Amino acid sequence: MFSAIEYPTAAGNCEILYPDVKDYELALHLATKLRAIGRSTEAIDILNAAMCLNRDFELVTKDKDYEQISKVRPDFKLKLLH
Repeated sequence: MFSAIEYPTAAGNCEILYPDVKDYELALHLATKLRAIGRSTEAIDILNAAMCLNRDFELVTKDKDYEQISKVRPDFKLKLLH
């Protein structure tokens, strides 16, 4: 949802997923773990990652910031495009 607000053309033919309470809870947990190891990333990236983790989705992106999530959740499915 937030990515669609930032990049409205990306939402053209896609289903929009809205975060729920479990996504926010996991995002808070991820942010806490990242801070504990001295890493950080944008809050929206953390929430997007939490939504993917909770739904067992793979995130496909060019944004390398998502690599930080893998440091605290190795099961995060991430495909970086070049």
